[in-house]
Amino acid sequence: MSKVIAILGGGNAGQASAAELTLLGHECRLYQDPRYAGDMRLVLETGEIRLDADPNGGCRKTGLARIAKVTCDMAEAVKGAEIILCHLPAFAHANVAEELAGLVEDGQVIVLLPGTMGTLVFVETFRCKGVTADVLFAETNTNSYDTRVLQPGKAYVYKMNDPLQIGVFPACRTGETLEKLGDIYAFVPVSDILEAAFHSHNPVIHTPACIMSVSRIERSRGEFYLYEEAFTPTVCRVTKMLDEERLALARAFGYNPLTLEQLLSGLENPGDLFKETNGNPGLCFIRGPESVKSRYFTEDGLNGLVPWSQLARVAGVPAPLMEAFATVEGAVIERDMWKEGRTLKILGLEGLGISGIRSYLKTGKRG
Repeated sequence: MSKVIAILGGGNAGQASAAELTLLGHECRLYQDPRYAGDMRLVLETGEIRLDADPNGGCRKTGLARIAKVTCDMAEAVKGAEIILCHLPAFAHANVAEELAGLVEDGQVIVLLPGTMGTLVFVETFRCKGVTADVLFAETNTNSYDTRVLQPGKAYVYKMNDPLQIGVFPACRTGETLEKLGDIYAFVPVSDILEAAFHSHNPVIHTPACIMSVSRIERSRGEFYLYEEAFTPTVCRVTKMLDEERLALARAFGYNPLTLEQLLSGLENPGDLFKETNGNPGLCFIRGPESVKSRYFTEDGLNGLVPWSQLARVAGVPAPLMEAFATVEGAVIERDMWKEGRTLKILGLEGLGISGIRSYLKTGKRG
């Protein structure tokens, strides 16, 4: 059934999403922050995106998509939309939540792809802004597409991330939320947004590989392919050690987490991490990062490893690599991770134990 969908963010995934969902028959409004309008000037002028894809990547439809609306006016994009998809970097969540707070309407569903607990940033912002609209929140464990905009007006999908884990806030409204979302993506519900966040593999897959490859990245002049070059046996071993901390943390909160290899492959019994990265057709052609200013450096530690580390302290789970990589990454990008990161205070979870956090995520009510 056709939906009216606002897509916030005109980057790689936002353009792929707007194009594919349009070609599938939905009415899409694509919003781009006016500060970055120059990056998609052609799409703003023509309203068109040509979508191509790897024939084995699972993309459902390709071709020339004529987007219903392409705009730098967020109000114009979200008015009357049934679904608001946020294909945004985590550092944009707070500002977008501030602007969106005055625009949302009863019955809308806001989905962060991915979230890494960004849902709670929206919840806290809306609470502080006194939003009274009955809005549902959800977040996925990863983005819907492994994709790149290869040139203006042309997006290419290497691989669809199918299925997508999705957590809803409050979790007691998961069934209602999935009904509203319909079949726009192959969503698989998990118990709550924290379970989805613990399955966000970017903090694990990006951080060690980027930190351990930083000299190569800085000398590459933009010709660096993370998944083909960085994942040597040693980097895979260290990445697996970090993933073991994530798994232990998730289990302490009562979840049954998938391994990094399972998340990358979609298989119950995948190969080892070296096999799932080197030559992976959905990843190996993706170029980047180009510098330490890339999202690969500036997003996953601040918004993934920092809150995970703090949750590990709540649970009494040792997480030395999480803390170490977050601290080293802060030195690399010249940021104070523990002051600027996505802390439990920012997320509205400070002072809550495991049972208190799980109860709040289920009901939306503290105490």
